[in-house]
Amino acid sequence: MVFFPSMTDIILHYLDILDSAGRLTWHGGAIPESEVWLKLGGDHGGGTFKFSVQIVNTEHPNSLSNIIPICIFDAKDTPANLETALGTYRPQITELQDRLWKGKVFRLFMFGDYEFQTTVYGLSGSSGVRPCLHCSCMKRNMQLAPG
Repeated sequence: MVFFPSMTDIILHYLDILDSAGRLTWHGGAIPESEVWLKLGGDHGGGTFKFSVQIVNTEHPNSLSNIIPICIFDAKDTPANLETALGTYRPQITELQDRLWKGKVFRLFMFGDYEFQTTVYGLSGSSGVRPCLHCSCMKRNMQLAPG
């Protein structure tokens, strides 16, 4: 496993670099001037799991050049593997939510496929009682739209 012990330090370092290079943007007001948006997420592919951060306040936040790898390991993204690998970052995520950078608050978003997100949020997946990532609707109450 390869990882940065301090996700917070690496994010702050990248923000300082982007700021000094004039590469931060608030996308014409889409992001409030008082906020820095970060996407945290993971993906399994090619035999490895990658956990990374993207700073959304850049011109092309989804570009490979704006992805900061935080942790990489050679295994599937099972609940046990994610807990082992990413457990160290849980307090740092809480710290980021309570921290300011140059007077700006952090707003965090999760990204990744459905399986990864349900695992991170502790949901049982599509076969669970409450399978939705965005609401608390019970599966038995879900229906297809008419037509």
